[in-house]
Amino acid sequence: MKLGLLPALGNNLTTLRDHGQLTRFRRHCAWYTNMQPEYFGYSRADKFGALREAIRMPLRPEFKACDVLRVFSLTGALPAILSRKPYLCSYGADYEAIARIHGRSRRAKRYRWLARLVLRTAEIVLCPNQQLAKLLHWRHPKANVVYHPNWVDTDLFTPGQTRGVGVLYVGRLVKEKNLHRLALAAEQAGSGLTCVGDGPERPAGAACMGVTPWEELPRWFHAHRIFAMVSLSEGHPKALAEAMACGMPCVLSERVTEGIGERCLAEDTESIAEAIRALMTDPNYAADLGTRSRAYALAHWQEGPLMQKEVEGLWSLA
Repeated sequence: MKLGLLPALGNNLTTLRDHGQLTRFRRHCAWYTNMQPEYFGYSRADKFGALREAIRMPLRPEFKACDVLRVFSLTGALPAILSRKPYLCSYGADYEAIARIHGRSRRAKRYRWLARLVLRTAEIVLCPNQQLAKLLHWRHPKANVVYHPNWVDTDLFTPGQTRGVGVLYVGRLVKEKNLHRLALAAEQAGSGLTCVGDGPERPAGAACMGVTPWEELPRWFHAHRIFAMVSLSEGHPKALAEAMACGMPCVLSERVTEGIGERCLAEDTESIAEAIRALMTDPNYAADLGTRSRAYALAHWQEGPLMQKEVEGLWSLA
C-alpha cells in the first residue's frame, strides 16, 4: 500500500517546524513506515495559491499512485475529496464555533459546507473530542465518526523532580484560547502567567516565550506549578495531554471536555482566579490532582495503543 499524507491547506514541513511540532509529526509518521508514505506539502501559504495547489494536487503522478490518503486537518481534505480515493481524516475542533468567536460568519459557513463534504466522503473521521464526536454522530448519522484522542509520549512527558511556580499555558496565542482573561485571573490570584507559543493574541502582563520545539516542552511543564487551559472553544489539545502526563494539576474551563482538572467558567475571570487559588493554597489537593492527571494520561492517551488503532484503520481502507 502507498499512503499519501495531506496537511492542512497551505501547510508544509516548514510550518510544522516553525510551530515546534516537526519532531512530533515525524514520530507520528514513523508508524506509517510499512505503508510507503509520501507527504504532499504546499509551496504557497496564501489562501488562493494554496487552493489552486489543492485542486491540482490529484493530477500529480505521485498522488495518483497513492492507494489511501491520510488527511491531518479538515481544511486539507479538498485533494482527497476531488481524487475520490479512500481517506481517513482528522476532525480536531469545532471549526464553525472558532470562526464565530473571531466574528467571521462567512468562514463559519464555509467550514459547515466543507464538514458536510468530508463527513459524506471520508471512510473514517477521527475526532479527538468525545463531545464533538457525539455531536457529529447526531448531525451526520451515516458518517463513520470514531472517537480517537490525541496521543502523548508518556516516556518523554513525565513528572519532574521538583515543581516550579506560576501558571503555564502552552499553545497558539489566539482569541479562542481566552488568554487575556487568563492573564488577568492569574494576576488576581497572585500568580504570574507564562505563555509558550506564538500568535497574535499576546496577553498583557504575561511572559510570552515564543515557540519551543516539542521535545523541549517538558522543561516548561516542570518549571511551573499549574497548567491552565481556559479556552472558549476547544478540541483535545495536545498540550493538555502533555501537561497531565507530566503530573501537573490543571485549571480547565467548562469548554475543555477532555481530561481532568479544577473546573472554571471560561467567561468569568473570578471563576478562573478561584480555580487557580484552589490549587495554589492547597498543596495536598494540587499534588493529588497531579497524580491523578498522570494516571489518566497513562490510561487513556498512550501513544502505542492509539497509533496502532489508527494504523489498523488505514490498512482496512487499502
